[in-house]
Amino acid sequence: MLFVYRFYEFNRAKVASGSAEGQSSLDSFLTKPGVQIYSQGHPRQKAITESIIQDLIISCNLPLSLIDKPSFKNFMSVVEERYCPVSRSTVTRRLSELALDKESKIKSKLEKTDNVSVTVDIWTDRSMRGFLGVTAHFMEIEGNNPSLQTVLLSCERFTGSHTGERISEKFEEICDNFNMKHKLDYIICDNT
Repeated sequence: MLFVYRFYEFNRAKVASGSAEGQSSLDSFLTKPGVQIYSQGHPRQKAITESIIQDLIISCNLPLSLIDKPSFKNFMSVVEERYCPVSRSTVTRRLSELALDKESKIKSKLEKTDNVSVTVDIWTDRSMRGFLGVTAHFMEIEGNNPSLQTVLLSCERFTGSHTGERISEKFEEICDNFNMKHKLDYIICDNT
């Protein structure tokens, strides 16, 4: 019944205005009566979206599909009825931006150190998909306080055979990306 009433209200406003600029927007037709949703540039809209990405998807390791679920959208409408849920492509784009920013920060830290040690591991999951992980370990000195830093440089699919030559090529590619070949002290791996 609410849908029929809102549609009647929408049509009445459209006829009464007689022009495109007075016509109700589709967003106003789909939201609760009297509730105006945040614009995409609104600070509260941005803060909630950033919190969903940082706190739920990254920190809690929840899947991207979370934002598409009707139950999550309902939950968000209860928490903040003015919040306009973002699309998965928006979240994916933001995650890519965050990953590039994090990579840039890691490169900056590695530039300031003289020695880097790495751990390298390659494995196959239950579905027989290969992965290669490379982690860097180095000392960061801020003021007079040295601290051991550990950062994940890469954890990505490794397709094809796991030969020493192919692993070495991929490892060198990662080292080149972080400009650290000349700083390597130790490379630690298992017996493979």
